[in-house]
Formats: sequence, C-alpha cells, structure tokens
Amino acid sequence: MTLSNSLQHPPLVHRARRTARRWVGRVREKLSERRFDYPRWLEAHVAQRQVRLKSHAAPGQFSFLTGVYEKTPPQLFQETAAALFAQTSCEFEWVLLAHGAIPETLQRVIADVADDPRVRLIELAENRGIIGGMRICLEAATGAYVIPLDADDLLFPDALQVFAQAIADHNAPAFLYSDEDHFANGRPSAPFQRPAWDPVLNQAGSYIWHLCVFDRLAALDLGVYSDAGSNYCHDWDSVFRFARGGHSPQHVAEILYHWRTHAVSHTNRRQPHPGSVQSQQHVLETHIAAQPRPERYEVRPFPLDRGGEEWAITRKPIDPPVVDWIRHTASHATPRGDFEFSFKTQQIVDRETSRILDAARNSTAEFVVISADNLLPSEESIWEAIGLFELHADVALMSGRIVNRAGIVIGAGEIRGAAGGYVCPERGRDALTPGPFSLWLKPRSIAAVEPRFCLVRTAFLNDLDGTQPPNDVALLGRWLGEAAQARGLRVATSPLISASLTT
Repeated sequence: MTLSNSLQHPPLVHRARRTARRWVGRVREKLSERRFDYPRWLEAHVAQRQVRLKSHAAPGQFSFLTGVYEKTPPQLFQETAAALFAQTSCEFEWVLLAHGAIPETLQRVIADVADDPRVRLIELAENRGIIGGMRICLEAATGAYVIPLDADDLLFPDALQVFAQAIADHNAPAFLYSDEDHFANGRPSAPFQRPAWDPVLNQAGSYIWHLCVFDRLAALDLGVYSDAGSNYCHDWDSVFRFARGGHSPQHVAEILYHWRTHAVSHTNRRQPHPGSVQSQQHVLETHIAAQPRPERYEVRPFPLDRGGEEWAITRKPIDPPVVDWIRHTASHATPRGDFEFSFKTQQIVDRETSRILDAARNSTAEFVVISADNLLPSEESIWEAIGLFELHADVALMSGRIVNRAGIVIGAGEIRGAAGGYVCPERGRDALTPGPFSLWLKPRSIAAVEPRFCLVRTAFLNDLDGTQPPNDVALLGRWLGEAAQARGLRVATSPLISASLTT
C-alpha cells in the first residue's frame, strides 16, 4: 500500500477519531481568530513601521506594471490607483496597459488615472492575455526594479518605502517579496506571513505572489513573461527563473499588499481555475526540462489533499543511486519487515551516536538511510528523498515522519520555535493535518531531522569527520542540522517520506 493510500484509508474507528479531531481543531482555530483583532493589530504595526523606515524610493528606481481589460472592475481599479498615488514615497513610474475592448465606464477611470505624469499609458486594440500584457509592460518600463500590481488589489501606503529600505539593507538583491493578507467587505483578514526563501517549498508549490519586486534587466535576460504556457502562474514561473539564474529571493517580512476577493476574480472560487491547473503543470514540466537528467522525473498529481487539485514533480523509479540502510538498536534484535528497494547494504549497529556515524561514514553509497530497527520506510519514501536530494544540491539531510497505526505522527523533523528552541509541531497530530497555510503537507526546509528516521548525504557526513557528536542519540538530529546550516546547507522534509512501526 502506498503512503497516500495508507494515510487515507485507515480502519473505520481511526477515521472517526480523526474526523472528530479535525472538527475540534477547526473550532479552536475559529475561537482563536475571534480573540485576535487583526485589523487593530495591523493598524498599530503599520504605525510603528513608519517610525523605523529611513529610506525612500529614488527617481528611476521603481516601475509598477499593471494590465486592465474589459472585465476589470472600474471602482476597484480606481481604488487601486488611489492606493498607489497615496504612497509615502512618490517617486515611481506606472506602466499601465489597457488592451482589448474597454467599456466606457472603465475608459473614464483610465483617462483620469493617466492624467498623473507618473503614468505611462499603453493602449492596444487586441487583448494580449495575462502574460502577453505583462511582457509588454516589462519591455516598456524604465525603472531599475519592476513591481507587478494587479488592477483590483491594494497596496499599503508605505509599500514602496519598505522595499526601498530592504533593497538598501540587503545590498540590492535581484528579487524581493513581501507578506500579504486578504481584503473583503472593507476589512483585512487572513494574513499570510510567508516563510523565508525556501527552494524546496517553492518547487513543491507556489507560495510567493504579492508583493514581488525584481530587477528589470535581469528579468528581461531571464525571459520573465515570455512563456504563454505559464499564463495563470506567471509569478511562480518568475520565481523559478530567478532561482535557476542563481538569485536567492529576499523575503521582506512585512504585510504590504491587500489581495481582494470579488465576484469576477479568477481566484475567488473553491477549486482552482482550469487554466491555473494547466499552468501549474506547465511550469513544473519546464523546470524538469532545465535539469541535467530530465528523463528521471515526471509531473503527477500530488497524492495528498490540501483542498484543491495540485501537481508535483515525482522521481521515477529508474537509475537508482547507491543507498545504504543503517539501523540502530539497543537490543540487537533482528528487525522485522522486508523492503523492496535494493539497498547496497543493510547494517545493524548499537544505538550510540559514534557507532551510527562511523557506520555511515564508512559507507561508499551516495546516500544513507538511518532508522531505528523497529521502523519500515515506504518504498515511495526512498524515491521521494532521492528526487529531492538530486533536485536540491544544497540539501544535506532529509527527515522522515514516523506514523503509528492510528495515523498519528509520533516523530518528525523539527523547526526553531519563537524562543529559539527546537519544536516538532507535527508530533501528536493526524498525519493529514495540513498545518499553518497547509505547509505540513508539502516538502519544505526545516531545522533538524528525526534521528529515528532520516536520510543523509554521505559526503556531508564525511565532512564532519573529527567533530564530536552528542552522546544522546535523541540529540543527533539537532546536531546534524546545526552542522549542515553552519556549512550553508539545508535540512528538508516531506510528508511523502514516512515510516511505519513494525512492532
């Protein structure tokens, strides 16, 4: 049975318990939302932010890019323009494209907006589509940085100033992105405070949309807005292009954008727009084509339900690398369970960190699986880890999840908590619990591995030769994580890397 099937089809009693737990969790989340007055907090935070900001946008530094067409709501576009013109930094260019047949009401708003000398209006009789229109705006812009701005959304008044400050503080990165929230019925809600740049998470799904700022000349060189197949996911395609070009996007941890929901918005629907699903698949296929061995990968539906149809890059079970399996035990008991994957060696060692690491370092395999002797990884887990290792050269360690027979996670990778200590937020939760922003059900970077089930690059372990590990095997995952991060390497996890108990 595959991981996704084993998680989705437990015995009926466990299914009933999990349904009850999810219902209780939703009630708790709703009560928590009621206690937190987000609009009041946001107002106070923006006021405090203004005190800290020292930089302003320079002349010629920023160009906004916006397209309007026949279905653009005139009133919302007028409010978008008002928010842009109210920026605390007034130096900017706004490249505004009106393409296709434009209704008279919208024409009047466009004409009024275009009276501002900072607006460069381009009018085309033919609708060039989302990505075609954005490419026209990009080619017409003159600013050092460009900022895509939807015609129905709202900017915070200090958005430009925050980005100008971030560019100055971070030595002019080529790509920056901020946090955002939703805006409906005159009220902000649902803040999305994004993770820092994470190529593992980005490959698993688009998490960077608004507000993005990127170097104009680099964008032209990288072919941003040149692929019609990414029409509905052009932001994701842009991030991929900058990352493949050697640029690490810089996260600006401030909410700068209101994403508005309304009746004619493509995003205001329960299920993704069909064009968006097709664009997702196309963007991932394009990314595969850019890899050294593209024949090893394919795009398939993501097996875990996060509330909508999604695609993911899957490692085909071909051309396997050499992998060893080291199992640590306190009893020398013979492990139960068979495994289909062809490991070069399967070795049992004492449950001592020095013996575990020595066995791994002596391996001639490219990757080593380290697990407790009473755990059995799924076949899919090994291929998932191999694919992530191959596609992310800076990932040194991969943590798995340990799931008991009731479908509960009893061990998983750890992150750093607010106080700096290590926490495992998934432990004790249903294996299909989505977590904040559904990120627990996606591959992503973390801080430390679960020492009872992890996968490691042998070359990384050899680089640690001579360093002293902790005596307690329970601390081994944190020690390995800190060693990886000290060397500029990543630690990652995936919900598709899972092991079950054999006893």
